[in-house]
Amino acid sequence: MSPLRVLRQIVAPTGRHRGVRQPGQIVAQRIVWCDPCRASTAATVHGAVVRCDAGHIVPGGGQ
Repeated sequence: MSPLRVLRQIVAPTGRHRGVRQPGQIVAQRIVWCDPCRASTAATVHGAVVRCDAGHIVPGGGQ
């Protein structure tokens, strides 16, 4: 294992993947089920509209 990879595993594991809004982040993100993609995928939240990373509108916010 490379020294850089070891350092990333020591420093980076926060357990917060797309769950907490980071400073400078424009829109909130979360993981949702998208029917057209047939997969759980990352989505962006634009007010009342939730879009998967392929651009599909997820009805009901993917819940």
